Amino acid sequence: MSDLIVNTTDATFGQDVLRSECPVLLDFWAPWCSPCKALNPMLERLAAQYAGRVRIVKLNVDENPETARLFHVRGIPRLMLFARGELQMPNVAHSQAGLKVLFEDLTKALPGAVAVAPAPAVAAAVPSFGGDPARKADYLRRLRAATFETSCLPADSVATDAGAFAVATGGPETLGKLLNGLWWTLNEPESPGQSHDWVVSFMEAIPVGVDLARISLAVAHWMLHDPELGSAQYAPTDATRDLCGRLAALHRRELDGERIPEHEWSALQRDVVALAPPPFDPDTATEPPDWSPEQGFMVTFERLATPLAECDMSGLFSACYGRTLSLAVAHLGCWSGQDQQQMQSVYEATWKALLSTLGERPADEDAEALARWEARMRALRDQVRPTVRKTHPELQARVEAWERIQQDQGSRLANIVGDYFKALCASAPRIAAPN
Repeated sequence: MSDLIVNTTDATFGQDVLRSECPVLLDFWAPWCSPCKALNPMLERLAAQYAGRVRIVKLNVDENPETARLFHVRGIPRLMLFARGELQMPNVAHSQAGLKVLFEDLTKALPGAVAVAPAPAVAAAVPSFGGDPARKADYLRRLRAATFETSCLPADSVATDAGAFAVATGGPETLGKLLNGLWWTLNEPESPGQSHDWVVSFMEAIPVGVDLARISLAVAHWMLHDPELGSAQYAPTDATRDLCGRLAALHRRELDGERIPEHEWSALQRDVVALAPPPFDPDTATEPPDWSPEQGFMVTFERLATPLAECDMSGLFSACYGRTLSLAVAHLGCWSGQDQQQMQSVYEATWKALLSTLGERPADEDAEALARWEARMRALRDQVRPTVRKTHPELQARVEAWERIQQDQGSRLANIVGDYFKALCASAPRIAAPN
């Protein structure tokens, strides 16, 4: 993590946050929270761009529960804004566009404010696998032997002393995130070998010595702006279609190797944020917001209004996947909001009934008893679905039919993305390693 980001605790919260001389963005997180980890690259970029003007502070809610309870934080990640010792915004949007606009508004009147750092120069291209066939062969050997799990995703499964995905393959990390997202979509607990083989095939298709950073930019551009996969076809109003066009134009220039002036990105992001609804807080809201079609579109689009090099490729794939499922629902009428609410209600009630048989949690000091209690809790969790199948067979049948549609649509989309990536790799020129 960047040295510019501060880790605070219950004991140091007052000094780090409440008595800070500049505004503070506080990130409530935990090590097990994947969405929390996904925010880190964006927070690190912003910490560097706004150093000395906005402070970014992280608080681990597992190790520091008192502060989380004080601010009624139940779901993470959660971003809050503090200034002059007071909470200014209890729920800040998790988008780079929203945060940059917020930071600009916070800091433009500060004495001695300096301009945001310009975009960095384009880094020298790095050949995949360091241009070494033996390095690729070793990577694939370890990848084939690895077991993928939610706690050990494909891009992280063969990390070595030399580093993780970017170091092992020539990067970038965003490509590793895409690989993780594709595996998650394809993975079926009943047949994990198929998704494992798919991941190996994906990595086998990368020739030694190509520029994976360039290929990743092209894949991101395609997922964002392809006539079938991209956002523009779903834009519901003239205003949203105009924003899609402006973003596509900036991305096209970026893909052509141009450094886009910061003020152009700022102008677009400010217009994007102006149309986006305020962030929805499920911890405090009694029901989901009644967004207009334009607002619903902007919830996702706001997260995409960034340079290609900073896009979360897994997030791009998730956005495409979500739109695919929405089309399936509209076409097949297979799953409704009422179905979703009924499923959640029944599953929660079933889990509470099963959990009531578990008994009190043993003290942390009694490690053996605690281990037995946690094992019983995991066994009870595995009983939720079979129990619902017995008590609500019609509902469970609809759930499983919807899950099959999700799996089919996800597999179809993952294969489309994988084929496009492989085609780019096959036609990519080889590059020499920098001296």
